[in-house]
Amino acid sequence: MGLAAKHLGNREGAYNSITAGILLTFISFYYLIASLIGNPLIIYPFNVLMSVWVGLIAAFQGLYIILNKKIKNKKYDLHFVKNEDFTFYHEMKRKVSHLVGILLIVCYFWISIPLFIDIQYLLNLVEKMGINIWGMVIIPVNMMYVPRMITLFAMFCTGYFIIIPDILRVFDFKLTMFKMFEKIMREKEKNAIGPHVCLVIGCLISTLLIPEDLIVVSGIIIAIFSDSVASLVGRKFGKHKLPFSKRTGKSYEGLLGGFLTAILVSFPILLLGYNLMTSIILSLIGGLVFSVIDILTPIITDNYLNPILICTGMYIIFLFI
Repeated sequence: MGLAAKHLGNREGAYNSITAGILLTFISFYYLIASLIGNPLIIYPFNVLMSVWVGLIAAFQGLYIILNKKIKNKKYDLHFVKNEDFTFYHEMKRKVSHLVGILLIVCYFWISIPLFIDIQYLLNLVEKMGINIWGMVIIPVNMMYVPRMITLFAMFCTGYFIIIPDILRVFDFKLTMFKMFEKIMREKEKNAIGPHVCLVIGCLISTLLIPEDLIVVSGIIIAIFSDSVASLVGRKFGKHKLPFSKRTGKSYEGLLGGFLTAILVSFPILLLGYNLMTSIILSLIGGLVFSVIDILTPIITDNYLNPILICTGMYIIFLFI
């Protein structure tokens, strides 16, 4: 995908696609090594469910390809929007997908442990009935790890769900299941990895590497919602442009909206596990890291950088205090 983007002269798309390849390779090796040393990230039966999920996605996408191959004369007019032509309406539709981040909170705080307990109960019940499914074995796990494991499971499943159609989008657009994403994608994402895939990869890296769960959850929530608010406020009210903003058109108004959002969304989450002063400091650090990335607007998309660097910055300060 990176080479395809480079061929079109899409430098940003090429860098972001190649970065996706590097990070996905890292995630794969990390997952493999953790399993080989006897410390699997996802235990039974969730690892089996994840494999079944991948098979289902591949089957649905394969069926979609077969059905569309029969429609020979159907043409698709692609409309990738230039950054200067991106309106508040475009931005609003694009950022609606970020609301999926709410599911991260729901999954971590409310679904994970009840779901795990129910599935363990069913496995025990099946075992007592003398039924063996896929070499079933009940693996003991520290309940403190369950929220992180279920969250990782949900992220992996989401990643598989969007990355397979996204690869097809680049190489043969008419064969992808998710054509609706094209209507809200910028020109720099033509023949390149999609922003939704970049965000999932960035969140996965943070969840794998940062051991403090509340910092990971609050950092990812900052990355998702601060970016959305900054973009929407900037498009609607932004009149004072940031330095280095020729390429992106970002404004001080959007930056302030994103910074305040970072504090408001992370502070209540951090308070669940840390004292008042620590929570204030960490939420401020999250907002500051987001702001620095927003000001510098590096060529590598902030969908990678925000979750990784915000969580890392918060965790480093946490270690000091």
